[in-house]
Amino acid sequence: ELTLPLTWIRDGIEDCVNGIDELEIWPTCGKGKSRRLVTSNKTCENVLLCPSGDPGYVELNDLCDGLETCGNEKQMCSLSQHSSTIFTSVSSKGNGFVKQLSFCMKGLRSINFLKKDNCTQERFIFPDHHFFGVDTKTELHLPESTQNCEHMFGEQYVFTSCTEKCKNSACPLKNLPKYDACPNQYPNRIGTLANNKYLVFFTKSRENLFTNSYFVCDNNVTCINYSEVCDLIDNCGDRSDELACTNGFTCDSALIPLL
Repeated sequence: ELTLPLTWIRDGIEDCVNGIDELEIWPTCGKGKSRRLVTSNKTCENVLLCPSGDPGYVELNDLCDGLETCGNEKQMCSLSQHSSTIFTSVSSKGNGFVKQLSFCMKGLRSINFLKKDNCTQERFIFPDHHFFGVDTKTELHLPESTQNCEHMFGEQYVFTSCTEKCKNSACPLKNLPKYDACPNQYPNRIGTLANNKYLVFFTKSRENLFTNSYFVCDNNVTCINYSEVCDLIDNCGDRSDELACTNGFTCDSALIPLL
């Protein structure tokens, strides 16, 4: 029994004794120059299109693997490997209450076919309780299917994981924004009842809109914005904003988060 490279499948040469490698039974993936044979039609990985050469693309999972597939791959990877810039905020509009995640931004919908995915809209607030006198929720535009959140940070990580759109990442939000939380912050806070059981705080933004989009640190002294959660930085001072995140690794000795 011999395992063949996928590039040998349907290449016009019968490599198997029974010629099964040339039968038209193999699933395909992609469009145009990225159209290729795959082992399963369940997923289609995103690719980087090469300026020239054969096969003319490299799957993102294989990018920066040390092989010069595209002709300029090593040059691109050498630049990215020394970059520490990460993006923690997502595209917003509507006074910040409409968030567009991933490829669900206007102008990027044309790449939907790469993931065979569609965009959906959800209304989000944490916790999902009834707040007396306040009905302000964030409108999220995000993919319908689950995503790999290991390379997401800040708002992208929070909104994707807390809407159960992450494959292996749980929502990092856990502490309720109770009225007595973070007492030295938000002097303009407004209190209201949640589920007629406990008092929470909101802050007032423009046009009489209210928000409670704050991460309450375990120390109950500090609150931070969602963009500062799971961003590889200890913004709380007690690391509670990074403990539940799956997008980094913390060394035991130096406590240096690694991408």
